[in-house]
Amino acid sequence: MEEILVLLVLVLAVLAILAFVEVQRLTKRVNTLAVGLKMMRQQLESLRHEQAATATYLNQANSDAHPQTAQAEPTPVAAALEPPRIAKSAAPMAAVKAQDDRNAQKHSANRSNHSIPAWQQILISHFKDNWLVWCGGLALVFGLGYLVQFIAHRVDTTPATRIGIALFISLAIIGVGEWLHRKINNGQAVTGKLGKDYIPAAIVAAGTTGVYASLVFATVSYQLLSTSVAMLFIAATALLSLFAGIRYGSLMAVLGLVGGYLAPLWLSSGTGAYFTLACYICAVSAVGLYVLRRCQLPWLLWGVFTGHMLWMALITVLVPNVLWWTVIFYPVSAYLLSTVPAQSWLLRGEAIACRGFQSYFAPVLLSLMLLLGCNMQLLPSNSVSSTMVSLLLALLLWQPMLLLRRHRYHTPALAAWLTLVLASSQYPLVHHYIALPVLVGIVAVWWLLTMAQAYLANRSDDNKVSYWWLVAGPQLLIASLLVYTDAHLPQQLWLSSLLSAVVMAVLAFAAVKIDRLRADFSTAIHALLLVNSALWFDGPTFGLLLALQVLVIVWQTAKQLPVMHAFVPKVFVSLLLLRLTLLPFMPDWHMGSWPLWSLAWVTCIPPLLVLAFAMRIAQQAKLILADWLEGALIHIAALFLFIESHYLVTGSYLVFSDIDLISCSFWLIEALGLCAVYGYRQQRCQHAAMQKFYLVYRQLLQGAAAFCVLLINVQFMPLWSDSVTGADWPVFNPLALGWLIPGALLLLATQRRWLPSLPKIDDMQLKLARYAIGGALVGIWLILSIRQFWQPGMLNIEVGTTMAEWLSYSVTLILAGCALTFGGIRQQQALMQKLGLALLGVAALKVFLSDIGHLDGVWRVVSFLGLGLALIAIGRLFQVLKQRQQAAAESSD
Repeated sequence: MEEILVLLVLVLAVLAILAFVEVQRLTKRVNTLAVGLKMMRQQLESLRHEQAATATYLNQANSDAHPQTAQAEPTPVAAALEPPRIAKSAAPMAAVKAQDDRNAQKHSANRSNHSIPAWQQILISHFKDNWLVWCGGLALVFGLGYLVQFIAHRVDTTPATRIGIALFISLAIIGVGEWLHRKINNGQAVTGKLGKDYIPAAIVAAGTTGVYASLVFATVSYQLLSTSVAMLFIAATALLSLFAGIRYGSLMAVLGLVGGYLAPLWLSSGTGAYFTLACYICAVSAVGLYVLRRCQLPWLLWGVFTGHMLWMALITVLVPNVLWWTVIFYPVSAYLLSTVPAQSWLLRGEAIACRGFQSYFAPVLLSLMLLLGCNMQLLPSNSVSSTMVSLLLALLLWQPMLLLRRHRYHTPALAAWLTLVLASSQYPLVHHYIALPVLVGIVAVWWLLTMAQAYLANRSDDNKVSYWWLVAGPQLLIASLLVYTDAHLPQQLWLSSLLSAVVMAVLAFAAVKIDRLRADFSTAIHALLLVNSALWFDGPTFGLLLALQVLVIVWQTAKQLPVMHAFVPKVFVSLLLLRLTLLPFMPDWHMGSWPLWSLAWVTCIPPLLVLAFAMRIAQQAKLILADWLEGALIHIAALFLFIESHYLVTGSYLVFSDIDLISCSFWLIEALGLCAVYGYRQQRCQHAAMQKFYLVYRQLLQGAAAFCVLLINVQFMPLWSDSVTGADWPVFNPLALGWLIPGALLLLATQRRWLPSLPKIDDMQLKLARYAIGGALVGIWLILSIRQFWQPGMLNIEVGTTMAEWLSYSVTLILAGCALTFGGIRQQQALMQKLGLALLGVAALKVFLSDIGHLDGVWRVVSFLGLGLALIAIGRLFQVLKQRQQAAAESSD
């Protein structure tokens, strides 16, 4: 009784909804007629006013043409003509106002149309007009399902009779829907036609649901049908319901598609039914595509795509470890989901213009399933399976090439993704399941396919992305194979290198035949050569080969065989410079057959000579590249001097092996040296971009030099550390590396203007600061050298000084003061003169205040007399020099 009550309530609800829908449609039609009558009444009124105004205008024109006749007319007639004259003036104003109102409504409608896309407007309109029908259809579907359940469980008869009754009722409801559809189409039912006659479709869909439910109960509850037979009947029902969408419209197509994809979930499928299930899903998708093309419902393509891909993913996870699934249903799915929507069944039709749907969705998702299946070992791991996966990826690569229209980035993006899938899914199988020769063969075939595909895509699209994919994409696959083989199977690297050699030969042949690809294919050949050189050779040999490649590239550019891009030789030269620059920091590079003392020579000198020859070729051909090569030569020469001097001092080429005074001193000297070298290069360079690069690089080097100066004078100062002792050689000791050479180099670079300027700092102030720092470094070296000469052990400040050391400081101050004052007068530098006089003053004060305490007797008398005479003589000498300079200046004026 409860089920009957529920069914009655559902039937009454459906009837009420249908009645309400009919009332709504009739009301809408009546309102539409009323609005039409009102508009017709307004138009008639407007026409009447316009006719009256026209008549008045004609009468007025006649009166102007026949004034006597007009004057002879009686007054009543003129009075009778007065109202039309008023209408003549009022009618245009009313017409203008009405036109303005119509324009305002039109503009507001246009604004609303522009704000909402057309497809959304259509969807919203369909929903507003037919949402009750959709709800009623769903209620019918559920109600019929409950009815079948009630018949199958509560009717007291045999199971076959119960299923027969349920099928009969379901088919009868389908017949009612067909009858109503014919009535509507023949105009015998006053329902209006909004959309595609949703009411018959809803009734037919409810009857189809009853058929589904009857088959499910016959199989699951009573075992009247086997699973395979039930699946066959369900497939027939789903296909018929999809075909019914052609007759009943979009609602039936949607319900048929949903029922077709959900129907297998109602049956319990065993392992042996996967093949049948896959065939069923493919059949549903095929019929769905046929229906949506016939019904012109492109938005249904999303439903077909989503349902098919979900079932593909589910079966991929659950299917046993067999090849038939991969061999059969992946190609069929690619054809159904990518080819048919784009080019119809025979590759000759037009694409389905489904909003937001792209033809590369299917290849991407299918290849992702293949990748996950390989990595999760859902697919077999053997040579046959790897070959099949590669063939499927090749199919997914070439199938979109059949498209007549595609996005300009479609082909290179899809090819790059599929190449990545191939590499990530097949490379891990090497040495475990498949042999390297098989993988090399697969990669070779894939390279040919991608090259042909990229060439065809570039010919049809002719855009930069397709072109650069043609030049670089397939070659990156070969390079990845080389790197992977070297990392995991170095003994068989020759096989991958042989493949790369064949690829380079093919590229060379194509470069000869195709002029527009000559330069870039030549670049790709050099890139593959570089990868092979880096994998097969190391140490000085690799550096020499890299330099020889630079020479060949320069020669090609000079001889125009072909004219290489300007960045290509610069990239190779930069790699060579980076390789040589990193030599002092890589201990593994120092191990080899060469003696350790010859490492810098065999590493730097051969590339230096090769680059010198390349620079000569560039200069003879008047190439801009010659300027770049000259800078590289200077850099390598400075680097060679740096690492060789470091080896001669420390016995090691490793600069960062120990952070001590010697290492920091070499860093400081190298930074100042490179800063000066690139200052010289910046002065001679004629390219604005390179000048900016040199400036930024020198500023960074200058910052590094400042940090090294701070580190040396704070961390490694001998006055409070044991970096230098009195047992070291005088002059030739770490003090010269840390203070004398950097100070002298800083003074020279400042005087030659080799150091860069700094933003927001005046050049003169910066120059004086650099002179002061350089002079301070030299002065510190002088003082520390005096102490190192007189001290037998530590130079710590806590160790006392002898009388000889203390007096040596005074003599040094006097000599330094005299030298600065003399140089300031000669060069007419007032600041230098003042600095020299200040040092002399400090020396005098030191003698008077400090040195006198260390002397007594005759030594004190001799010291004062000698100091006085020396100061007088120096003063007189400075006066004479100054007078001579003034006289020379006056004579020159």
